[in-house]
Amino acid sequence: MTAWARRTVRTYFGNAAAVREYRAQLRGNRALYLWAAYLGLLILLGGLAYSQIMDNEYAQSIATLQSELNSFYSTIIGMIAAVVCLVAPALTASSITAERQRRSLDLVFSAPVPPRYLLVGKMIASMRYLMMLLVLALPVTAVCVVMGGATWSDVVGSYIVLLSSGIVFMAIGLAVSAQAPTLMSSIVNTYIGVGAYLWFTSIFGMVFLASRFGGGPLGMGSTNEAPWSVVLLPFTAAYTSPTFTIISGVEVPNWILGLVFALAFSRLLLSGAGSALSPFGSPETKSLRIHGIVFLALLGVLVAFPLSASTPFAMLGAPATGPSTQGYTFGVLVASVSMIAFWLIPALVCHAPDADRKFRYDGLFSLRQAIVGSPSGALPYLLFLWGTVVAVFVAVYAFSARAMLGVQFWQLSAWGLGFIVFWWGVARFFSSMGMNLKSARSSVIATGIVVLALPLPILSSLTFTSYGTSSPSQTSLWMLHMAYPLAPGETVYAPYYAAFLVVSGIALALAGEANMKRPRRQRRAGSAE
Repeated sequence: MTAWARRTVRTYFGNAAAVREYRAQLRGNRALYLWAAYLGLLILLGGLAYSQIMDNEYAQSIATLQSELNSFYSTIIGMIAAVVCLVAPALTASSITAERQRRSLDLVFSAPVPPRYLLVGKMIASMRYLMMLLVLALPVTAVCVVMGGATWSDVVGSYIVLLSSGIVFMAIGLAVSAQAPTLMSSIVNTYIGVGAYLWFTSIFGMVFLASRFGGGPLGMGSTNEAPWSVVLLPFTAAYTSPTFTIISGVEVPNWILGLVFALAFSRLLLSGAGSALSPFGSPETKSLRIHGIVFLALLGVLVAFPLSASTPFAMLGAPATGPSTQGYTFGVLVASVSMIAFWLIPALVCHAPDADRKFRYDGLFSLRQAIVGSPSGALPYLLFLWGTVVAVFVAVYAFSARAMLGVQFWQLSAWGLGFIVFWWGVARFFSSMGMNLKSARSSVIATGIVVLALPLPILSSLTFTSYGTSSPSQTSLWMLHMAYPLAPGETVYAPYYAAFLVVSGIALALAGEANMKRPRRQRRAGSAE
């Protein structure tokens, strides 16, 4: 325990890699020019926004003027958020790839330090640079405080929300850079990942703004109570940083929960980057698997407590009427997590004979390999993740609501289990066809798109033509889709779909296993045919 504490302190304090990276970022006058241009542009745009308020010739009431000053403050925070979204990913998007192309990565790892030391150092250096950008914006935000558009507590909360988003963006950049072969692919894929994150979090941010100003589904009005997920979108930090979530009767500021999420998520991404840079069976891979379970449990707690204790947030505004309604809500969340796991299955399950040792065939099912990271441990690990979500939801709801979740929760949870087993079998089957690793993974993803996404417009058009409605519950055509039991009122079919998916997945996996026992030449001939 003492040795672990010393290693942790040495990693986060006095990190030599952080010193080297930060000095490299500040080498020459480029950083000074960029900071000057950034501050000048911020002052210019802020001045233009303020002049629009002052140019109004009509007399304004105090309330109207206060509202415009608040809008001016939110505009400034939105500008800073745009800079964070552009600069933070660029700080780490090419760091590991550039080291690899300069052939200095092996030299760095020859030192008696783990990959985590290098990755944490790059994160610390990039965080310092990002904090400088926030500090440079203080004169502009201070003007908002002086004019009455915000308070210093609002500024601090907004800055923490922006810093949390920047931490996530930098971690995405490191995770992508650790696997990308070229600088261009690293940069492009990093910004694609950041864009996907912003698109997903914009759902929560837009729902919050609609509820605050337009009486949207949350129906919050002027109260500052809101789901903590609203702080994940940096562009709405001015509005979401003062909000709070009630957990066990305590008003917890959402910027604290957002920071906890950002630190946990970035730690998971750094573990993934460390695993990509490490050989088979390394401590970094085991750390990644363990951190994945811990992160999912933490995320489940952050989601389950507000959802079970505060009725306005059930299904984004549908009032909770009891365990039955909440059972459907939590069941849909379990099913959604299982569907998100689809994107992990090709990376965890697929194997090929010409791939790295960690992606070679080593059997069908091994509980011992679940944490090591080999293909035989993929299904046990996926089952651990599914079981973690189910156990956390059940425990938190029982503690918070003093009741058990309804039968719909178990029906949809069973469907999620069947979904995972089915696509595990598909990945095992494609891996046995003699393909290389990239082709096997691409085949699984393409099959998923064909099965899950392509039938949607076809079924929607047929439903509209035949019945004049697109409601799944009013037509049997939607029963052809794998996700049909997720529709409200159709969860009774979930166990039957789950049983079919489990049997199909196991059959495909066994077929792939039989194919692996054939001679390699025969497998290649069958694949060519």
